[in-house]
Amino acid sequence: MQYLLFVLLLFPVTHIGFADPQQDETIPATLTFDWQVIQLTGVDDDEKPHEVTYYFTTSGDYAAIKPQDKSFSLMVYSKGGSTWMFDDKTRTIRVMNMPKVVGQGALAGKQIAEHINKGPLKKDVADEHLSMHKTGRTREIAGYTADEYEMTNTTKSSGKTGTASFWYAKVPFDPVKIYTMGAGRPADLDKLRNDPKMKNNITAIPVLNTNYLWVETEAGGKKGLQTLSIKNNPVRVTTTGYTIKTFNH
Repeated sequence: MQYLLFVLLLFPVTHIGFADPQQDETIPATLTFDWQVIQLTGVDDDEKPHEVTYYFTTSGDYAAIKPQDKSFSLMVYSKGGSTWMFDDKTRTIRVMNMPKVVGQGALAGKQIAEHINKGPLKKDVADEHLSMHKTGRTREIAGYTADEYEMTNTTKSSGKTGTASFWYAKVPFDPVKIYTMGAGRPADLDKLRNDPKMKNNITAIPVLNTNYLWVETEAGGKKGLQTLSIKNNPVRVTTTGYTIKTFNH
């Protein structure tokens, strides 16, 4: 898979104190998702973006990812913190109980911007500094108002030398599980806010802000992430007839 299932699946991670997943969680016979989000993510060398569909419950208890490339049929982040990988061909569900983590988003954001630009951001290696701030600018994306956060690559010698914009929309559902590999939102948000590794973290923003969906990324006039639609479109997933296989990590 070349595209981003958001940066958590591609970049180094750091623990931030989430609870362990429930080891004895029962997979329900049916799952009903209330919201559907379709996005174009990543830019490969052939310039062909990948369409990914996300499903969410309004409460945020469950979230799911359905990729266009069929590398798996469906990946569900469960209420209890487990990950369920569906394979429709073999009629199996792999249950994975993984440590709870959040991506090091400052580095990820820089690498995303460089990938979009097809080259490194201009920089002085000796005094390079990355920072992120909320600009106050808004934009309507897929019918919802989105806030812009700007990541800046600065140097002592020349000031601002490269930027990337990350847009987050306030939506009627909580997509937090997508950004925490199913962990959800930690009880102690102050600990997360005070963690220096989270200061410029593009994936910490929707964790610290309830009902915040990452909807767009832009650098150098090119979009690395684009949201095509956000719809209240209930989707029912049936698990009956699947063989359950458990993998503990």
